[in-house]
Amino acid sequence: MPNALRELAQGDPLYTSFVDLFGDDVSGNKSKLWNKHNNLYVMHRNLPRQILQQDFHIHFLSTSQHASVPEQIEGFKAQIDSTHAHPVRVRHAVTSQHVRFRLFLNAEPMDNPMQSEASGHIGGNSNCSC
Repeated sequence: MPNALRELAQGDPLYTSFVDLFGDDVSGNKSKLWNKHNNLYVMHRNLPRQILQQDFHIHFLSTSQHASVPEQIEGFKAQIDSTHAHPVRVRHAVTSQHVRFRLFLNAEPMDNPMQSEASGHIGGNSNCSC
């Protein structure tokens, strides 16, 4: 029984890439006023561990004053999921042959206040402490 991914790749080599999405709330002002923006960043997880956390491997994806981090993730997640059925075809830089790749969301790391907001966690304001 042939592998279903061979048919999906249409004869091209097929690669899988994992990405991390993470969000943070930041202020857009230089003054002392808090002007909250929700930023979304992406990081490629297939990189070697030694260079994974370097600043130039963390890429800005989007920002919004009005859309929450989960709303921004929803848009990018739809694009990621579309690569599962239709892998992106690109030219390999070294071999000059066509290859295809699929993206998978690995994790959604955030700082604690942003995780709490994204998950609807009540935090320290609950009536009964855990």
